[in-house]
Amino acid sequence: MSKVWLILYSNGRIYEGPHGTTFEGDKKSIQIERGICLENLKSEIGSKLMYGKSQVISKLSTKMLVEENSKRYIEYVINDDSDIRCMIDMFNESSFKSS
Repeated sequence: MSKVWLILYSNGRIYEGPHGTTFEGDKKSIQIERGICLENLKSEIGSKLMYGKSQVISKLSTKMLVEENSKRYIEYVINDDSDIRCMIDMFNESSFKSS
């Protein structure tokens, strides 16, 4: 399977800005396999952020484009494997349109 690059924001905040949902915080990049499950994604993120075994990822979310012309985004919470597939599919769709 091919891989996807993600930008992680940690130790920050999520708020409504002029273009909808805005993420603010420490940034790191991570490359994941398409088809990754939620448990493995959390594990890879925890490793990248150098979390100890007692630290838990309580919430994962992504920005999802909802209005292409205005570049308006919403927060999309990742709760399960299906949400990860949706996130990657939406990324593929928006990347295809912009090329």
